Amino acid sequence: MPKPRGGSACLLAAAIALALDWQLWTITIYAFFAGLVAVVVGIRIINLNINRTSVLSSIGFILTGLGGICAAPAL
Repeated sequence: MPKPRGGSACLLAAAIALALDWQLWTITIYAFFAGLVAVVVGIRIINLNINRTSVLSSIGFILTGLGGICAAPAL
């Protein structure tokens, strides 16, 4: 069974917080920093040319990271 990643942990935490009427600030802060890490990893994949489709892989990381970063202004 695969281990949960940061994105699924954020979704699970958001679901629990919404179900219990908690504030979403803690989850937003976690998503922001996880997004920053994903953007940095995406940039590093391009710089290091890790695999044959480095640009495609890094675009996925960067777009996912931007989603996490944009969660902060949404709240």
